[in-house]
Amino acid sequence: MKILVCGGAGYIGSHFVKSAISNGHLVSVVDNLSTGHANAISNSELLQANISDQAWLTEFLVSQSFDLIMHFCAFSLVGESMTNPALYYQNNVASTLSLLKAMQETGHNNLIFSSTAAIYGEPEMDKISESHKKFPINPYGRSKWMVEQIL
Repeated sequence: MKILVCGGAGYIGSHFVKSAISNGHLVSVVDNLSTGHANAISNSELLQANISDQAWLTEFLVSQSFDLIMHFCAFSLVGESMTNPALYYQNNVASTLSLLKAMQETGHNNLIFSSTAAIYGEPEMDKISESHKKFPINPYGRSKWMVEQIL
């Protein structure tokens, strides 16, 4: 498969990139490197860009054909989200909307979104399933839950 990994230079994204490459997939990474690291990925194309730049992203996707887009882009520091919630809604929600619009305009329909357990808030039990009630208690968790609802 040919896979675009948004946020592929971050912690979780870079581990996915390594796994995908080791399983024979062709991988391109889009990352603004605000929290990711270029040296965390190898053997894949790195495009230093922000998915919030919808015009750039649409132009890029028009020129490519990906079987799958993985979305790992997010600010994820709970404490920071409490002191600067607008930053989290702008980066995690609005940027995702830019990605979705670019995908829609270019016919890319396969997306896997990396969410977080923070959407559950304080769990009612030790082991929870995805059907557990969602009650995020911080802007980080709320921003990820918002994206899930949009999807």
